[in-house]
Amino acid sequence: MVSQRLIRAAVMVLVGVAALGFSAATRAGLSAQQPAPASRIAVDPDDGTIVRLTLVADLDQGDLATLLEEAGEGRPLSRADLMVEYSPVEIGGKSYFCPTRSVAISRARTLLTSKDGKAPHLGPEKIFVNDVSFTQYHVFRSESRILTGSQ
Repeated sequence: MVSQRLIRAAVMVLVGVAALGFSAATRAGLSAQQPAPASRIAVDPDDGTIVRLTLVADLDQGDLATLLEEAGEGRPLSRADLMVEYSPVEIGGKSYFCPTRSVAISRARTLLTSKDGKAPHLGPEKIFVNDVSFTQYHVFRSESRILTGSQ
């Protein structure tokens, strides 16, 4: 059974992920009318362990004039999705829940100019995929000692 403490921690993580997404959307120039990015968190119901985080941000404001302006200003992203999966990983003889896979999918508009060079228009959308598996975790340990002048 999941404890109330674990549930509160999971909710805090979800709120943090949503806040990060909202902050990124704000930096991308979204207006207040734009829907906030959707965040999801998957939690193992038996022990409350976070097993997956997702963030879906639809950055497209829709009208052609805005799309052309954003693409011309170097803000061509129309959508950005992120998923991170966590699994148990053995590190130094102990088991830890660590990121084991991450997939980021972004869609960006391209800006093309007409043959006469005067009227830019939107070209085909480009899709970028970044699929990463995290492996070969290692232990890093160190010891330190503070020496005073008398030692």
